[in-house]
Amino acid sequence: MTVLADIKRMRDLPDAEVSSKFKHLVDGYVKDLTKSKSKGDPGMGSVPSVRVGRIKRKKGQLTPSEILFAMRQSLWKMGWTQGVLRDTEGRMCLRGAMVYINIKGHAHNDDLQIAAQYLHDEVRRRNGDAQKYNFIYWNNDSKRTLADILKILEDCGNRARLAGE
Repeated sequence: MTVLADIKRMRDLPDAEVSSKFKHLVDGYVKDLTKSKSKGDPGMGSVPSVRVGRIKRKKGQLTPSEILFAMRQSLWKMGWTQGVLRDTEGRMCLRGAMVYINIKGHAHNDDLQIAAQYLHDEVRRRNGDAQKYNFIYWNNDSKRTLADILKILEDCGNRARLAGE
């Protein structure tokens, strides 16, 4: 089966089933990380991002630290949700806030990836277990609150700013 066929098949599935399949995929990835072939504890194996070149931003585009603070501000103003990028009331999840910043043209794709890496690293640093590694999976945890989301974005933004990003 081709990737295109998979995409067409997934498009017709209900959201709950897609979420279930995504969770299964993430759990499989987590199990793979914890096998003996992985190096060390996946929760502590954070590799900081390394800039390989200069990013040519358009006028007004944000740096990674500014992206994280803009995501925080967007979630505070528009609201936070779980399980969907954006709900009918306009609330967004962490990934939805990142997509929102991108769609508005406020960030370069390379800077968005660096901001996402800061989120991944911070989630991994806080939880120490591979299952909670992915910030998208972490966002959708039933124990998560808006305060947790705002705090992690503030911490990531400050860490990126200190790193010169």
